[in-house]
Parts: sequence; structure tokens; C-alpha cells
Amino acid sequence: MVKFKIDTSKSADLENALKNSNKNMEGKINEFLHGKGSKAFIQSITGFMPRSNRNKTHARDSNSLKSVNINLGVEISSRKNFNYLVFPDDGVGKNNKVAQNFSGRGVDKESTNILNKVLEIVVNELEQV
Repeated sequence: MVKFKIDTSKSADLENALKNSNKNMEGKINEFLHGKGSKAFIQSITGFMPRSNRNKTHARDSNSLKSVNINLGVEISSRKNFNYLVFPDDGVGKNNKVAQNFSGRGVDKESTNILNKVLEIVVNELEQV
């Protein structure tokens, strides 16, 4: 569904901090992104998911998303039973005429917070020198 990966070209502060360090902060950044970061993204995406009026279990109320760890990033996708979420998200199919883009909106909402926390990790590591 959606992938978030740190792009140091978009964050000059982060790029400069990493260049000036002789420490390998990759492990600490990955630890944060794969733990608290992925949970924050999942919670944010879930908040944008629609809930129908039908009397059924909704993806929004279930454990419908999973994260896959990648280096300096995380990939959020639906669990097997919830793969249908791609249709309303992308606006695909006869019943989904408009893309709701809840995954993109969820990642956009949380990206600045995540990048700020990553930068905080980098600064804390640099101060320990």
C-alpha cells in the first residue's frame, strides 16, 4: 500500500548531521522506525479509513495493517484478509469511483513528526561524543 523511507536529500539537517558523525546511527534509526515509527504510521492511516453503515467488522476497527521493515524505512500494507482496502484507497472498481487515499494521507500527516524524532535521535547521538 504505502512505503515510507528516509530520503536524506529532502532533509538538509538530517543529511548534515549524518555527514558530520563518525558514529553508525543507522541501527538506532531503524530501531525507532521499525517500532514506534511504524505503529504511528499505522495508527495515522487507520484514522483516515472509512467506516460503512453496514453491520460488519470494519478494517478501521481491526488489526488490518502490517509493517515490513526496510533499511531506514518501513512499508505498511494490508493483512491478507484486508487486501480489498486497495480498492477504496486507490478508487478502483465500480463501487469506488473516487480515490480516498487514506494511506497517503496518513503517512503525510505523520511524516514530519517521524522525521523530527529521527533528527532528535541523531542529535542525541552526536551530543554523546
